[in-house]
Amino acid sequence: MLSTKVHGRRSPHINDAGNHRWHIVREVEKSLKRLNTERIDVYHIHRPDTDTPIDQTLRALDDLVRQGKVLYLASSVFAGWQLAEAHYVAQTLGTARFDIEQPQLNIIDRRIESEILPFCRKYEVATITWAPLARGRLAGVYTRGGRKIPKGSWYDAQKKTDFPASQWPVMEAVDRLADARGVSSSQFAIAWCLQVPGVTCPIIGPRTVEQLQDNMAALKFTLSAEELKSVDELNPPGNLCRDPQLGAVPR
Repeated sequence: MLSTKVHGRRSPHINDAGNHRWHIVREVEKSLKRLNTERIDVYHIHRPDTDTPIDQTLRALDDLVRQGKVLYLASSVFAGWQLAEAHYVAQTLGTARFDIEQPQLNIIDRRIESEILPFCRKYEVATITWAPLARGRLAGVYTRGGRKIPKGSWYDAQKKTDFPASQWPVMEAVDRLADARGVSSSQFAIAWCLQVPGVTCPIIGPRTVEQLQDNMAALKFTLSAEELKSVDELNPPGNLCRDPQLGAVPR
């Protein structure tokens, strides 16, 4: 499956960013040329664009679908109301709709379980979730005090030195649950994502063959009802352990 995205700024040109027709059409043509293909299987709107009416975005995408240049449409990190608006507008206009949403989900950040996943289940929208390891927090590589950030990791690139205090208990508890199960912390965290109702598949981001093999082993087992309950007690559905990078805890 071939997938790519549109939204971010590509040049200083005033129109060369966002989800409006000019930018979408231009970027599709450039992607097709770069990828040396006639069709993109899944085309993502990488972020919402409050400056562009959603009907303009959908009409432009619908034209590309009708031309055979794109097969399926996807949104990414849309709020619940934005997904509902896009679904209603597509139905009203008779355009192609978003068949996929790409939100963040992990044991630390469970916000999408409040509105996004219920919406996707009801309207049969696939969910390809990202950051199942919470950018390495749930990979079992960090310990409190004197820890070293792995070279080449996201936190190394961002020059981060610590995590919010509210997240350490969750990280450590996941390590204990994984040890009790006899699997790695990363395998436990990915297996959990796979069992959340409405999740189609999580996106993994291994940097090495060893990490890939570790992550793929999460497909070999399922968590018990008791283990799922333990995770809910750590961080309940719909909640985010406070993190300034991700926003305040909802509710």
